Amino acid sequence: GPGGASTGPEGAPWAGHGGAVGVCAQAVDAADDEEWRAMLERYRERALPLPRRLLAALAAGEARRRETTASRAAVLVVEGPDIAIDLRVDDHPTPVAELARLLDVHEAHRLVARARATAVDRAGAVDHALDALALAPDDVRCIEVAAEALALAGRHTEAAHHIARLGARREVLARSLRVRADRGERVATADYYALLRALR
Repeated sequence: GPGGASTGPEGAPWAGHGGAVGVCAQAVDAADDEEWRAMLERYRERALPLPRRLLAALAAGEARRRETTASRAAVLVVEGPDIAIDLRVDDHPTPVAELARLLDVHEAHRLVARARATAVDRAGAVDHALDALALAPDDVRCIEVAAEALALAGRHTEAAHHIARLGARREVLARSLRVRADRGERVATADYYALLRALR
């Protein structure tokens, strides 16, 4: 059915909303109606997946809001048959930028799960793991899974580069690799065991 929205009469200095079929943009404590208009215009650009479109709309609204009153909070909730995202920033000087970082980490961890689920497909696991690392290059879990996927695929030099970044978590990865080797998930070549020794 048709959508509905209400911003109320007391959202000083200005509050309002506008929308189209399937979408509504709202602004409160704004200078004028340009904030929600900027959000709606950006949302209508359909080149991005829905979570990224919503984030771009929030960024457009925030850019307009910086000219009036800056916000310190942002929320992104997306639910559907094959997606569930519920991220929030409650107190941050640049809340939409922080929300974008959290979305990167969220998507990176989904790719990490795919990398682990497709471990038998060495090339596929490496692709998922490296895509995750590109989204969240400093996330320890992403580094660990990228190192593991590369090691299991026989790409030991690249694996060693990421292993060096793990610090104290190297032993956790070493145990995982040893278990996988014992299960026959990787041919026990000499260079593979040299890599395991380097993890100690």
